Amino acid sequence: MIISGATLESQAGVFAHIVTYNSERWVRVAIKSLLEQEGYSVGSNLFISITDNASSDNTANVVREFLRAGISFRCNSENLGYCTAHNQGAADFINSGCRYLLILNPDIRLKRDMLVKFVNTLASDDRAGIGTPLLFRADDKLEPVEPRRIDAAGMILTNSLRHFDRGSEQLFEQHLYQLPCYVFGATGACLLIKRDCVNDLIVDDPEGQEDLYKVFPVLRTNANRVQLFDEAFFAYREDADLSWRAQHFGWKVLFIPEAIGFHRRLVLPGNRSTLPAELNRHSVRNRFLLQINNYRFRDIPLAFIAGLLLRNFLVIAAVLFKERSSISAFRDLWHLKRRAFRRRELIMAKHALIKPMGFVRTTDDINKL
Repeated sequence: MIISGATLESQAGVFAHIVTYNSERWVRVAIKSLLEQEGYSVGSNLFISITDNASSDNTANVVREFLRAGISFRCNSENLGYCTAHNQGAADFINSGCRYLLILNPDIRLKRDMLVKFVNTLASDDRAGIGTPLLFRADDKLEPVEPRRIDAAGMILTNSLRHFDRGSEQLFEQHLYQLPCYVFGATGACLLIKRDCVNDLIVDDPEGQEDLYKVFPVLRTNANRVQLFDEAFFAYREDADLSWRAQHFGWKVLFIPEAIGFHRRLVLPGNRSTLPAELNRHSVRNRFLLQINNYRFRDIPLAFIAGLLLRNFLVIAAVLFKERSSISAFRDLWHLKRRAFRRRELIMAKHALIKPMGFVRTTDDINKL
């Protein structure tokens, strides 16, 4: 169900999409920060759409407070996951006429000049299809933690095929992150995608849907969406998959330090033991899906031993002997294997046609195992 306070008539500009799930603590601040962006006004060059995944708290009522401001609101009757909900938003974006799709978490506050700097810098680089901002850690009120610590300055990929938020937890040193640069990936908490890049990244595979429904029967729905994010990921690691696919298709991911936001991050590598079992299961399954979809020996030869052999062995052993609640991730992977390898074929076939130049990694990627 969509409750609309605006029309899809933007001739150009930014289509911002937020997915909420029990997000009442932060979403009001996130929406206000969007509405207050310098140089942007809703209904002119900014369209804001929010999709709620069947929240059980007061999120829906908080969002409805802003309908008069011109936002649109969709309420899913069940939790369809991060990927499917954002794919619903991506379908709306394609029909909107906007030039840029902003994927945004509900637990982020943007600086007032963030969007104009984000768009202008990304627009100036023809090779870049995705922009990723400089995010600082925030408290529960989405105010920056002092002294300032980096939440994410893009994403890195290590030789063990682990992906991390670049600079995460570090005290901010401006000289290290003052210039735009290409990075492996963009954080799913906040990323900006050009329209042409969105169109390129959509991978349709109708034959694989039945395999998907074996694992996620809730996704057997008539919800209108396009396949921008891989719905087999449901949630977690989908941003790394999207970024890697973008590189396969000839697009670069650009870190834009002038675009600043403040993020209340809940999922960190160091707090895995305290996370819900379901989230850890998604993490295990999606590690292997990420590799099936994207890994090529010629791009990262050192990862064959460090990542495909050693790290994967350690992950499997840890699940079997320590984190047994994640064993069902391997059952999911078994059901999804045909779909994953067929998806890989589609991605690599397009890669072969485009023949992109170079696989982007940074010194951060190389130096961290």
